[in-house]
Amino acid sequence: MSIRDDMVWFNNAVPKSGTVGIGDYLQNALIGGGLIHSKDPHWWFVDPQSGSDAYDGDSWNAPFKTIQAAVDAAGDGRGDTIFLLSGRGYDYDDDTVGASLANAYVYINKADINLVGLGPPNSVVIKPDAAATAGVIALGASAARVRIANLTINTATAQSAAIVTSTGASYPTVENCIFDLVGASGPLGYGINFGGAKVSYPVIRGCTFHLGTLIKAGIALKAQDATPFGALIEDCVFMNALSASGTPCEDGINVMDGTGVIIRNCHISGGASTDYNLVDGIDIDASVLNTLIADCTIGNCDNGVTDGGTDTAGATAAEGWTDTTHA
Repeated sequence: MSIRDDMVWFNNAVPKSGTVGIGDYLQNALIGGGLIHSKDPHWWFVDPQSGSDAYDGDSWNAPFKTIQAAVDAAGDGRGDTIFLLSGRGYDYDDDTVGASLANAYVYINKADINLVGLGPPNSVVIKPDAAATAGVIALGASAARVRIANLTINTATAQSAAIVTSTGASYPTVENCIFDLVGASGPLGYGINFGGAKVSYPVIRGCTFHLGTLIKAGIALKAQDATPFGALIEDCVFMNALSASGTPCEDGINVMDGTGVIIRNCHISGGASTDYNLVDGIDIDASVLNTLIADCTIGNCDNGVTDGGTDTAGATAAEGWTDTTHA
């Protein structure tokens, strides 16, 4: 569906008020609200229950069945949005894994793509039925300014990670997503793994991480050195899912490298049993500079904040985080 075509139709069908037609008005309003990123984006639709990859995917009535079909159809750098319709009890589990997709379940190697679930996040569940060693959603080197929002990713089969970036990927945004995480032996599992190479200005907000067995970290990242910040993690919740058995998660958040990471208003709960607590609420590695931790609550972890970096603000309770187990 071309938004430009629709707006032209509106302009021709509805009398203008002054010099601005209703189509131009709606288009500018959508751009101003951040819902579209250019004046010629397309909308694509995916439905795991009634869709088909033989359809054209550009309307509610003819949606694709797989996410990858929509990604392949989307323009590169145009600002297209892929809407994932509510599964209504059906998971998104029909995509395939292969070398052509970098061994990921969904491979995005285009710029300015919005991948958005419609309905509550837990009504749009991506749960692969085959192992994806490169992650459920992998962002390739050309995946600049990709936004993933309002959906749930379950790694029970995929195992390695929910969202992964490659070298060169930049400005990713992940918001209002739920991560149901189970890792592979190693441990190798991640929720968001932006740790393969430094990533420019990642933003992660409003997400919930259920940290199951053998999880390496809810979020791992290497932030590109930048001013005023290299990465932003805010309004996220990390919950250890173990209470009686399993290998606990190592880190709620692991800042692996980079300068100027901001972690604010996050809540990290290590679990109900001291035998299976999350190991580190926030783990800051030695090469990290100028991390800010503000207004966070960290409890029931073996270590609230493990800080091997330099110039971390907020590393004591008085400076911004509270650890209910460790003073």
